Amino acid sequence: MEIVPIGKRVLIKQEDPQETYGDTGIYIPDAQRVEECKGVVIAVGDEVKCVKAGDVIQYADYTTPIEMQHNGEEHLLIAQGDILARLVDVH
Repeated sequence: MEIVPIGKRVLIKQEDPQETYGDTGIYIPDAQRVEECKGVVIAVGDEVKCVKAGDVIQYADYTTPIEMQHNGEEHLLIAQGDILARLVDVH
């Protein structure tokens, strides 16, 4: 099954925290890690013009995303208005 967002909604896969140790080398349990509000855009609604599939975005921490299962993985459905920035890798 494919999820196709409607209107100004965006389906994202939230990036998992990669570090299990802080800057000091101390183990940080999953329950204590702060989730970053960023993810990769998987699909966009027909009214979304600011991002496209594959973009990495930062979204507002106050948003209440809708959790959805897509291809056996957890994804989030958010409103376009909750996107704060598109993150671009600049070298």
